[in-house]
Amino acid sequence: MQVICKYTLASNKPVLSLPKGAKFLVARAQSDRACLWFLVETDSEEEEQRQFQMVETGEEIDTTGLVYLGTVPIANEQYVWHIFEQIVVKQ
Repeated sequence: MQVICKYTLASNKPVLSLPKGAKFLVARAQSDRACLWFLVETDSEEEEQRQFQMVETGEEIDTTGLVYLGTVPIANEQYVWHIFEQIVVKQ
């Protein structure tokens, strides 16, 4: 079985421990916090560390190795965060 899980981003470069193979669905604001929703397997026992980055509009960013996930307006759109995932290539 699968279930949709929500993860709140608490810093500009959060690392989340997710069930292995979690599939990203959407980035949205909830209670003025940036959140990510993932589709995960309920019987997954293995976890993986995944690195994300939140960038404000106008902030410089090196997009090497980053995949854009979405844009999240916070606090009545006073702040706008652009969410990326750092893709780690295993050797």
